[in-house]
Amino acid sequence: MRAFLLTLYLSINLLAGAVAQTKPDSVKLGRLNGRVMDSKRNFPLISATATIYNLKTNDIINYGLTNPYGYFSIGSIPVTDSLKLIISYIGYKDKMVRFKMGQSPVLDLKTVLVDPGAIELNEVTISSAPPVKIKGDTVEFNADAFKLKPNAVVEDLLRNLPGVIIWGDGKITVNGKNVSKILVDGKPFFGGNFKIATQNLPNQIIDKVQVTPDKPTDNNPIVSTVSVNLTLKEKNKKGLFGKASAGLGTGHKYDGNLSLNYFTPKMELTALGAGNNVNKVADNITTLLEDAVFKPSRSTEYLPDFNALGQNKFLSGGFNLSRSFSNKRKLNINFFRNNIDKIIEQNYIGISSLANERRIDSSITRKSGTDIGYRFLASYEQNRPNSNFGISAKISKDIGSLEERTKNIINDGSSQLSIVNNFKNNGFDTDENIALSINFDKSADYSKKQIKNRSYLFKYTLSYDKYHSSNERVSEYSGQLGNVNREYLTDHSKVNNGLEYRYRNIGRFIKLQGIQLDLINRFDLNKFSRDNRVSDVTGEGKISNRFLTNKDNYWMVDEKPSLLMKKRFSKLFESRYSKDLLISVDLQARFVNQKNTAMINTLNFNRSFSAFLPNVEAIYQYNNVGRFNRMLKAAYAPQMKVPSLEQLVALPDSSDLYNLRKGNIHLRPEYRHEFILSVIQSSYSKKANYIFSLDLKAGIVEKSIIDSIDYRNTISGTTYSMANAGASNYASIMLTLDKTYMFKDKQVMPTIYMGLNRSNLPRYINGSLYQTNTFSTILKAGLSYTYKNLLLVSANHALSFFRNTQFQSEYYTNISLSNITTLNFTLNQFKHCTFNINVKNTDSKLSNDRKLNYVLLNSSILYRFLKSEQLEMKFSALDILKQNRNVLIDQFENRVTRSEINSLQRYFMVSLSYYPRLFNQQL
Repeated sequence: MRAFLLTLYLSINLLAGAVAQTKPDSVKLGRLNGRVMDSKRNFPLISATATIYNLKTNDIINYGLTNPYGYFSIGSIPVTDSLKLIISYIGYKDKMVRFKMGQSPVLDLKTVLVDPGAIELNEVTISSAPPVKIKGDTVEFNADAFKLKPNAVVEDLLRNLPGVIIWGDGKITVNGKNVSKILVDGKPFFGGNFKIATQNLPNQIIDKVQVTPDKPTDNNPIVSTVSVNLTLKEKNKKGLFGKASAGLGTGHKYDGNLSLNYFTPKMELTALGAGNNVNKVADNITTLLEDAVFKPSRSTEYLPDFNALGQNKFLSGGFNLSRSFSNKRKLNINFFRNNIDKIIEQNYIGISSLANERRIDSSITRKSGTDIGYRFLASYEQNRPNSNFGISAKISKDIGSLEERTKNIINDGSSQLSIVNNFKNNGFDTDENIALSINFDKSADYSKKQIKNRSYLFKYTLSYDKYHSSNERVSEYSGQLGNVNREYLTDHSKVNNGLEYRYRNIGRFIKLQGIQLDLINRFDLNKFSRDNRVSDVTGEGKISNRFLTNKDNYWMVDEKPSLLMKKRFSKLFESRYSKDLLISVDLQARFVNQKNTAMINTLNFNRSFSAFLPNVEAIYQYNNVGRFNRMLKAAYAPQMKVPSLEQLVALPDSSDLYNLRKGNIHLRPEYRHEFILSVIQSSYSKKANYIFSLDLKAGIVEKSIIDSIDYRNTISGTTYSMANAGASNYASIMLTLDKTYMFKDKQVMPTIYMGLNRSNLPRYINGSLYQTNTFSTILKAGLSYTYKNLLLVSANHALSFFRNTQFQSEYYTNISLSNITTLNFTLNQFKHCTFNINVKNTDSKLSNDRKLNYVLLNSSILYRFLKSEQLEMKFSALDILKQNRNVLIDQFENRVTRSEINSLQRYFMVSLSYYPRLFNQQL
């Protein structure tokens, strides 16, 4: 704790010093105001480009766009220089105005008249194109108009565009609207992950940055997002980039990866591999690609995970090929293989409220095993205006082996009797899956006022899964409970068929003006076959266990027909605001049939359920152009939850006497009535931007599916089954606020998150009905400060609290509490050199248990060599204080648990990386 406070103190002083050294501008700055009008008809020109140049050098000083009334206001203008203003607008002659600010901080040009006609400007030659243009509904930025440092990437370019903000979590907004996708020459770039494009592509190869509002679709008629398209210069349509890295550390630690990516206008090819023993695990190619970017940001999934379970050795490799035959057709092939060797050592304690007493369980577990996975995916898609066709096939195989040793201690709160259980498990399993998906979607043309063309969706899915496992379990109990030694052979197969058909806008046949009617049907047919062969191993050999050996075939038919009605009300004032209200009523029914045929007759059943589940939703959006966007949503969403096969026919296995799972063939569906209210507002201004969201949910559950616990005494064990009870209820509140303040070269970004959850759930204990009230909250607050690209300081705190109270005649309360504080400091003060320090302080407390506290201190320094910064050396010091502890706290309706698991410990590593980068037509 002292080390944490010392680090916090030093970091705050470094921040204060950096702020203090931020000198005021030596050049006095001013602001230029004016209004652009048509010289012939005397009306304002909206979104005209106003660019200020240095009169002598023609360098761009600043720029802006006129508002819906033709006014512009441009700041950060040197008052002592001779300048010129160029007004550009499509269909008009360029207008130039020479000026000098003088001693006044604000200069008002009043009205600037622009003449219609061809673009002519003979008085002066402008070497740079206007930085911003408006083409219809697209805002286009000229990348060459923005001066950046050498080796800058697209992300650096985006940070300099007006209205663009890159938030701390990687989210990107333009004028307060979320960016839904980033395209390169109109196509997703290496899977569509933002970072692959923005943190790899040099800004010098970008010609234009185009921002376009997303078009409404049948599924989402009201949209408030935009798309960004990066157009490459003609000589840079081909490229090669990647990363080769190797690192060695103390304690025989190692970390290496290789990634090569090649692209042309019609093809993208990726080949990569990675291996380490520092708990860095990835289950797909995109995660490894994100780790190999040239200019990484703070957030990435592929990092040494000090919270991962145990010690993990990871090895993976794969490739991805994407081929475009035209702008409309695309083929993608993907293969990925990974191998994880793991060793897990766990100390567990659980506190349960059972009837009028508490039970405290503890265990010590050691697991070791290997998981091997193969993934192959092929897909083909054809996109045309208002329609697309796609077909995909996926083949996967997982192989796993496990050796487990556990010592359980069960304490009876009433009799003070303890039972010791030693459990051994050796197992091997394979899981093979084949999946096929075909879909065709034809959408209406929303660019036309009268939507008359047909719109429909057809989707078919087929999957086949084959599972085999072999396990041997030995369970030894103290006292007179005896020992259990069993062998399990399991073969499962599952076939899923899914068909969805949606015919949109059928209201045109019955002439319902302004009301869209969609006819929808979803049909699923699933078959699940199980063959469980269980034998008791004795001194005389193996004897088949007739209570656990079983074969069954389970069928489930699930159909959801519905009639969806939509009515939209809109009001638009061009370039000023738009208001939309969408009301949807989905008259949905659900029909379910479950049938099981088993070798054990008591597990046979054939039953059907049906329900009427009308969904109602209202969405209101108010977009004030250039100022804010507000969205309100209210909905009622009923659901029917059908019991699973395992809940219905599970057979209790005495090898785990204190976790006997028993099925309940009489279990019925539960019905949930959920009410939703949400508010999202984003605001944009040149100095401050924010995104605010509030989500409220509340629900009532009828015939709740709940746990039924039979706990008579310690010796007889504990049996868990499911049962239907009366009504339960729940409610939740989630609030987020992200805000950023811009001060020329500085940015301050506060964030707040609050989540509150409450539920009231009944449960049966020893045949009596009890009520369990749960309450949990998560509070997070963060603050980050950025100065240019030289300094980044962030601090975050998270508080989580959980309480459950069980009562009947008496009540018991279990509580868990944790506090996590993190501090990050990154300094790029020196050329090519970056220093980082990260501190994480964790406090956790469980009912009637000791308080845990530990500090995780990590630091690194890296240096980029060569003029192109393609060679990197990095020194990392992780868990410097050697205090890291992996503690997991889980909360349930009547139980709180804490697990302390072995984890990554202190090590030091030196790594060397090279980034190949070629972007030219000769490739």
